Amino acid sequence: MQLRVPPGNVRVPLPHFQAVWTQAEQLFRDEPTSRYLGGVCAACRWAAGHPQALTPLYRQPVPATAELVLREDMVATMTYLGSPGGDPSIDRDWAAGVAMTLGWIRGALQRDPLSPGRPPKR
Repeated sequence: MQLRVPPGNVRVPLPHFQAVWTQAEQLFRDEPTSRYLGGVCAACRWAAGHPQALTPLYRQPVPATAELVLREDMVATMTYLGSPGGDPSIDRDWAAGVAMTLGWIRGALQRDPLSPGRPPKR
């Protein structure tokens, strides 16, 4: 399936984004109980505008925009870190995958979510 990534949603080179997304999906197939990898895949699908994607944190059928990517990243980051403003109803490992992915695609983080040193499994 060829997707057209909405402008502004992904600020890293698209070939790199596609490679990371493809690798994340493969890793998730091999390790389907990983909440972190599930969050990475959900964030990639949503940001890329996949037609069946839902917002990665609240599973809403809302298309990603640059503004919503930023908002979702902020909540995911606060949740992952256990900070005020985070949502305790969201799994922290899932939130970490979402936060690392959305932070990377918006250019706030230099390393992609599959780089060595990603958050450890709990």
